[in-house]
Amino acid sequence: MDIMRKNNMIKTQHYQTSIRSLEENNYYWGEVIDSICNHKDWAPPQAHEWIKTTWGIRTTTALTTKEFEELMENVRTHCGKFWKLEIGLPTK
Repeated sequence: MDIMRKNNMIKTQHYQTSIRSLEENNYYWGEVIDSICNHKDWAPPQAHEWIKTTWGIRTTTALTTKEFEELMENVRTHCGKFWKLEIGLPTK
């Protein structure tokens, strides 16, 4: 799947079927959401909704590994550029 961003909306083209892993889920909630919450003084559900709304995603649960990483790259870039918030990369 390719994710193309236009006006903060993501258009997807599906060609991969594997959903994100438990490790990716842990990274999302433990690093990405936690970093945003600490920086913005938000609760986790608020940060999660901000990501979904900003990138026009109904649910992050159904994203494939590739879709998920493309979304995370967009989130990391946005947070760094507009909030000066550096979110760490996932560790292997």
